[in-house]
Amino acid sequence: MVRKFGILLPLLACSLATACNPFSLKNAIVGRWESTTWRYSKQYIYADFQSDGTLTFLTSWGTHEGKWKILDDGQLKVTFSSGSSKTCKASVSGSTLTIESPACMTWQELGPSVTLEKH
Repeated sequence: MVRKFGILLPLLACSLATACNPFSLKNAIVGRWESTTWRYSKQYIYADFQSDGTLTFLTSWGTHEGKWKILDDGQLKVTFSSGSSKTCKASVSGSTLTIESPACMTWQELGPSVTLEKH
């Protein structure tokens, strides 16, 4: 029994460390993410995070481009083409990206958080 815990405990610690690691989020967030519920003009909202730090996303005003990065504290910082920026909490679990607060992506009207699926 002690042997099982000797193996499980380090595995658990490792998985928790990578879940909180900003570098892990930086790799996990890359790709195109779409809502399965929220739409603008018959198109589901999306955010496309490129590995070079560029970002394309859809809002009620159309498609926008900007830059993204994961800060040392694990927060997602989005800088719009206008130069303004917003910071929010982002997490990836499997094929689901959750962003709290959606205002970070100018999706204020979507509530306290938005969930997107990887495509």
